[in-house]
Amino acid sequence: MPRLRSYLPPEEIEKEATDFLQEHHPSGELPIPIEEIIQQNLDFHIVPSMSLQESADIDAWTAIKRKEIYIDHENYMSDTRHCRIRFTLAHELGHIVLHQDYLNNLDFKSDIEWKNYMMENWRKNGNYEVQANIFAGYVLMPTHLVEAEFGKAKIKVNQILNERNEIKLTDELIAPYAARDIARVFEVSEESANYRLINWIKTQ
Repeated sequence: MPRLRSYLPPEEIEKEATDFLQEHHPSGELPIPIEEIIQQNLDFHIVPSMSLQESADIDAWTAIKRKEIYIDHENYMSDTRHCRIRFTLAHELGHIVLHQDYLNNLDFKSDIEWKNYMMENWRKNGNYEVQANIFAGYVLMPTHLVEAEFGKAKIKVNQILNERNEIKLTDELIAPYAARDIARVFEVSEESANYRLINWIKTQ
């Protein structure tokens, strides 16, 4: 069985996300239509699973051989959890893109079977979940678009500060204020937007 790489540099994960979007969403139009890409471009089925979160304490899991993503039914059908679902699907897409060779050798028949495997192998598979989260951030919020939207938000914040005769803030201090507008544009949670901004600012 192919082994998971315990460490993937963020730059490598970002390249995988960028290459994926260039192939499957070259227009770059926002928000990234993650559900449409998964179902129409990759031909994966999204399967709402009753009480998945309650019974297995997970939001979703992917059966690559069957080209199915099982996702908690209540979350998926909720009108108030749209951003959470988008991130969950992007996370599962991360597994498909980054870990396909490994997952192709696993074939779980139920949510609980998958959960038990993950619990038994958590030490080995923990980084694999982190990698999928990082991929989700890059694929939903591509760096060049984050930079452009942050620039707009920064101008807006500084205009307000100028009107109040207050000093300009550093990018790190602007990030939490900008996160609200950026979250709306990318259709992600404010928490995800703020986390993505802070990590992007650190690389500047």
